[in-house]
Amino acid sequence: MNTSYSPNEERFGFHASGVFRCSYHSEKVVSIILTIAAILIFLILFGIYIGEIRTNPTGATFYLIRLIGIFYIPIGFAYFMVINLIFRGQEYRYTADEIRFTIFCPDSSVRRKTIYITYSDVVAVTYQKNTLFGIERGYKVTIITNKQTYYFDYCVERYRKLNSTDTTPFHIIEERSSGAKPEFYV
Repeated sequence: MNTSYSPNEERFGFHASGVFRCSYHSEKVVSIILTIAAILIFLILFGIYIGEIRTNPTGATFYLIRLIGIFYIPIGFAYFMVINLIFRGQEYRYTADEIRFTIFCPDSSVRRKTIYITYSDVVAVTYQKNTLFGIERGYKVTIITNKQTYYFDYCVERYRKLNSTDTTPFHIIEERSSGAKPEFYV
């Protein structure tokens, strides 16, 4: 469990900072288009191979080896590299203190670059599991404040499972806005 409270807080004050990742807005559309394109390229190349077998049955094995080495392996490798880059998401930075949680968004013409969330304004923080192609990607986090509602598609790091919401940086907002301190702290 991650907690934002510490016995050292009374002496030094609370301060936390770090990095988290959120998925791109067009992640689903781009990954579906790339998958369809990769499948079509593989099918077209397989159709060419079938045509080669009909015209030259003795050279078909050599043609298949050449097709796999020159086209299938590089195209498959490029596809998985691009999909991994897309699934990695965008990097957001945050800082937190006793009063507010500040999120620094990546440069974008659509969004604000910095979001300030004061703990006293927070009404609720909700989490909903986010999946893509049946793979758990993270959480759709909704932060409702008195002034505005913020949405984040939080990505879990690769090779990690969704254990609980306590491991997200948004847990600091939950904990600080509720005002309840953990048992060990009291």
